[in-house]
Amino acid sequence: MPVSTTPPLGETYARVAAACDFLQIQVGRPPDPESWTTGAQLTADAKRLVEFVDAKAARMEQEYGRPARRDVVASWAFHHYAWLACLLVAGPLLLDRRVPLLGPGDVAVPRRTGVLAGPVTVAVPGFACLPGDPAADHPQARVVADADALRRVARDTVAGHLAPVLAAFRPHVRRGPHALWGMVTDELAGTLWHLGKALGREEEAVAEATALLPGGTPPFVGGAGFRTVELRDRAYTRTRLTCCLYYTLCPEDVCSNCPRIAAAAG
Repeated sequence: MPVSTTPPLGETYARVAAACDFLQIQVGRPPDPESWTTGAQLTADAKRLVEFVDAKAARMEQEYGRPARRDVVASWAFHHYAWLACLLVAGPLLLDRRVPLLGPGDVAVPRRTGVLAGPVTVAVPGFACLPGDPAADHPQARVVADADALRRVARDTVAGHLAPVLAAFRPHVRRGPHALWGMVTDELAGTLWHLGKALGREEEAVAEATALLPGGTPPFVGGAGFRTVELRDRAYTRTRLTCCLYYTLCPEDVCSNCPRIAAAAG
């Protein structure tokens, strides 16, 4: 029987997509590259990045009934891409203890839609796993020593993937590297949390996010920072490291985990 050279992550991504029912994850390259935008294109093609931000601007105006500030739009567009990239790396880590080694050319979203929901393609060139993984002898597998080593690979993969994308967005978002890496830290912790809650595995996901982002792991800013609160039942929460700027669209509404609340409280 011939040995498959395709990394065995299709079933994993099907489970991620089922939990995030607003996404359709297609494993492989886009069927029509001209209709899609990869992270690599956002970094290399200024016109493609402006088009990506313009699509987000149109969508936000449709949703909120008025134009948003351009830097806010660019921040939300970066969030759109960073959230997906983090989910596509962290999801398999949580579900199967595997880390897909995704570069910015391996993730693509449809052009000119401006929405987070919908299809996304992911082409997996290889993956990291633990010694006991059934796929450890796969041609594309990179076996690492233990869970901490696997988490280091996950952090390095996310950082390597998003560093050039972040640099491309910086002139448009009017935020410095510290704030943008804080946003990436929020996305990485947040995607694990979201997936865990959707699967009924919140406690496990919070523990994984805490181990993945303990603090002191640059370029990530701070740690996952989860804490418990007593409502009707014990619940998890965290304060974001970076404001999402939602208040610029709806000044009367405040996000419950906004860092501006914590700052105002002293």
